[in-house]
Amino acid sequence: MRAEWNRCSTGEEGGRPVGGSAVRDQLGVGAGPLLLCLARPSGDQGAETAVRALPLCGRDASLVVAVPGARAPALEGLAVALGVERALHLIDLDGLDGLDRLAEDRAVDRARLYSAADLILAPSPIVGVELAEAVSEAMAAGRPLVVSDGGELAELVGSAGLVVPPCDPAVLAGAITRLLDDPLLRARLGELARARAAPLVPVLG
Repeated sequence: MRAEWNRCSTGEEGGRPVGGSAVRDQLGVGAGPLLLCLARPSGDQGAETAVRALPLCGRDASLVVAVPGARAPALEGLAVALGVERALHLIDLDGLDGLDRLAEDRAVDRARLYSAADLILAPSPIVGVELAEAVSEAMAAGRPLVVSDGGELAELVGSAGLVVPPCDPAVLAGAITRLLDDPLLRARLGELARARAAPLVPVLG
């Protein structure tokens, strides 16, 4: 359930950053859809909502959440209780000391995760600067998003993503399922997101 971030974030292929497929391999994710949840490091109910939505989605989906190590046991316990422990992949933010010092490397690591994900989730009821920046980066990477209508995320994403109420796993699961079942909608939202974020965020990778 825990991912070795150093393997995921520092690996290279031919001197170039590891792409999305290699990241999926290193996380141990199969061929099914990969959901990446962007949550606030200080903690809120966004990550918990995403885990609770996972068994409602079906589709053999996997969920990646980057959280501080102290928050991992609670999410792992919830996943076990819901029977989705094999589909949850936690990346320990406490292992990112080097990335805290090297902003460029940190951006590359996030870009690898974005490229691996089919959908980006940001269901947090509270929005801080870090979360807003991460959502902007995911938009710039051309990924379709599902965000909460709490805070300014709905305004940030606009028509380039689906907006759901915070702390509602059933509605979040419905939005996830809708996008997973409609590749054309995913592609359209991804392109809209990239265009909307272009003036705000430099190209990642």
